[in-house]
Amino acid sequence: MQDIKKRELKIQAKRKSTPWRDFVKEIGSRVSFAFYPYRGEVSRYPMIGRISSLVSNDEYMYQYEDIIKKSGQTITGQPVIDQFSSLFAKFTFPVTYQFFWCENTKYGDVIHDSKNVYLSFFVTTESENVLYSLSVKQKSADILNSVLVVQNSQNVYSSSAVTNSYKIFFSKNISNCSDCRFSANLTWCKECLLCNNLENKQYCINNQHYTQAEYLAMKKELLDAKEKYNQYYQQMLLLPFENYNSENSIWSCIIQSGNIKNGHYLLNVKDSKNICLIASDKGAKNIYDSILWWSGEVYDLYGSIGCGMCNNLYCCVQCGTCSKMYYSMFCENSSYCIWCIGLKNKQFFIFNKEYSKEEWFELANELFKQMDADWSLWTFFPASMNPFYFNDTIAYVVDDSFTKDEVTQDGYLRRDDEIRTDIGGDSEIIKVGDLEKYQCFDGEWNRRIDPEILKKVIRDEKWNYYRIVKMEYDFLVKYALPLPELHWLERIKLGFKFK
Repeated sequence: MQDIKKRELKIQAKRKSTPWRDFVKEIGSRVSFAFYPYRGEVSRYPMIGRISSLVSNDEYMYQYEDIIKKSGQTITGQPVIDQFSSLFAKFTFPVTYQFFWCENTKYGDVIHDSKNVYLSFFVTTESENVLYSLSVKQKSADILNSVLVVQNSQNVYSSSAVTNSYKIFFSKNISNCSDCRFSANLTWCKECLLCNNLENKQYCINNQHYTQAEYLAMKKELLDAKEKYNQYYQQMLLLPFENYNSENSIWSCIIQSGNIKNGHYLLNVKDSKNICLIASDKGAKNIYDSILWWSGEVYDLYGSIGCGMCNNLYCCVQCGTCSKMYYSMFCENSSYCIWCIGLKNKQFFIFNKEYSKEEWFELANELFKQMDADWSLWTFFPASMNPFYFNDTIAYVVDDSFTKDEVTQDGYLRRDDEIRTDIGGDSEIIKVGDLEKYQCFDGEWNRRIDPEILKKVIRDEKWNYYRIVKMEYDFLVKYALPLPELHWLERIKLGFKFK
């Protein structure tokens, strides 16, 4: 055990010194927010050969015990990463990940206890009616085109970093607010338009207060000018994120946190570095090179993705409610596992094979010793084992300076084709410039959208293709919003304009 502890300290030291750009490339490139066609449905994985065996979620659950049993392999004298590559190559993966109770979520990925989720990612904890969004948590509902919406937020459209708020449109960094549009950095505000950095205000436009009657009249005039929505939205995106109640913290949208170096979209996190999209309701600390989770108390994570309710993880991907896990993927409620995939409620496994406690410590120490000798102890999973297109991941959105040659020479993949995930083969294609034919004012000067748009495929200016689905149409009509002019993936990317 002492030898393993020494190796843990080496991993910790290395992870604490990772340059931001290396973290983004190595770990951010494993968080994809794209879907790809698969047998009439969708998959989180592009069909390019790096995942050799895929099944539907229902098939995966039915075959789970057999999949785990067949994947287990005995330790050999080969380099450790080669042994894990063999396990990775023969493992049968589900097309997307659904955890615990879910309803109508087969077109979502990494969904937990939620329902009615369509083309969205990391939606958890009794959230519902979520479209084209990333990281929606804790009983949030009716969320479209948004990033990091948490704590009972409702009716949110094209916004990011929204906490415990209602009716928020085209805004960012909003906490405990309602009825706010085209605004940023608001706390405890109500009925604000085109505002920035306000607290406990209402009936404000461009940070100027008006009487209720004055405000409502001006609001109607502003919101009737649909052709200016994109201009207002782009102006809002240029506003910098503010940090609140956070000390000694570097970068943006850091809330109730402290001693943060290189962090974006954080809530209640301390003593951490190179982290993004992380929030905790009970506190998180000592988190390094990690991304994307919402959870209770979390501590000591060194290289992780989507690992909530965990502690003492080293280079792990989506390991929920786990501890003492090393170089493992998609595990739940497990501990003392190394180089494993897909385990649930397991202990003392290596390469998906079970050992006694005594055997495990002896063999794990030998693996750590070998990795230490070949300088791979602190490295994340290699690029050759990354199944995603680099430019469909958070890595490219956070830092778009990565060139095609740079990522492909390092072994990552890159997509050049247009996006057609949810497109019917017999649908009529219209250009985004033709959308005005489907939205207009009626005789009573109420904004209308022609339901015929539901039968069309829209091609945006980047030649990406998308549709308007019924849930989205109903939301747009209810709140008199214009039809979106970007593919839904491009809309999600707008939520990552940190600067």
